[in-house]
Amino acid sequence: GSLFDVEVSVQFSCQRGGLFIVFLCDITAQKRTAAELHDLNRNLERVVTERTGELRQSERRFHDLFEFAVDAVVISNSEGLITLVNRRAEALFGYAREEIIGQPVEKLVPEPVRGEHVRLRERLMTSDAARAMGRSNLRARKKDGTFFPADISLAPIASSEGPLVAAVVCDITERKQLEEMRARASEALLRAHADFRRVIDKAPNGITIRRGRALIYANAAFASWLGYSDPAQLIGLDVLDMVYSEDREAVIRRFADGEQRGTSE
Repeated sequence: GSLFDVEVSVQFSCQRGGLFIVFLCDITAQKRTAAELHDLNRNLERVVTERTGELRQSERRFHDLFEFAVDAVVISNSEGLITLVNRRAEALFGYAREEIIGQPVEKLVPEPVRGEHVRLRERLMTSDAARAMGRSNLRARKKDGTFFPADISLAPIASSEGPLVAAVVCDITERKQLEEMRARASEALLRAHADFRRVIDKAPNGITIRRGRALIYANAAFASWLGYSDPAQLIGLDVLDMVYSEDREAVIRRFADGEQRGTSE
C-alpha cells in the first residue's frame, strides 16, 4: 500500500488494432538526490553569504584601523611605488593621496639617503629578510621640501598583488624638542649647582649638609674650625662626634624636631 514516485511515458503501437504501451520508471532515488542537492545548494549559499559578510566586516575593521591609525602608514609595492596611504600620512607629509599614490616611496626620503633606502627596501623583499625592521632618529621629507625627525618601521606584507612593504612613520619632533629642553635644563641645573657650590665653598661661615647624622658636605670654613685642612676628611663622619658629650642630647632633640618639620639643621 506504499507509494513511490514514478516517471511515466506512453507510446502508441498500431499492432493488434492499436495498443498504448505505458512505461513506468521508479524515480524515488532521483527525487531524493535532487532534494539533497537542493538542500546542499541552500546551505552553500548560506555559508557563502556568512563568509562574505565576515570578510566585509574584516575589511571594514582593517580599513578603520588603517585610516585612523595614530601614525602615518605608507604601503608600497615591489617596485617601490606607493599604493596606499592613510589620513595621517596625508596630513604629515602634506600630499593628498591622489598626488602621492603611484609615486616612488623614496620621494618621502631625503635625497642623500634615497639610495640606502632602496637597498633596505629590496633587502626586506627577499625571503631571508622577510621580517619587520625598525629604525630611529631618521629624517623624512614633506611635500614643501622641509624635513622632520621620525622613527620608521618597515614590515613585509604578502598579498594577491605580490609582495608589499608597509612603512609606519612616527613624527618625533615633539619628543626631540622635549629631549633638547631636558638637556638644556640639565645643563642649567649643573651650572646653577656649580655656582652654588662655589659660593658655599668660599663662604666665611661654616656650612654642612648631612644625611641623617652623617656629613655629606662641609665647606672649607667649617673644616678649618675643626682643624682639618681638607673638607673631604669630614665626609661620612657622625655629627655627634663633633659635639661635646653634655650637648649631644640637645642636638639629638633638635635633629628630631627638624625632621618632624621637614627641615635639616
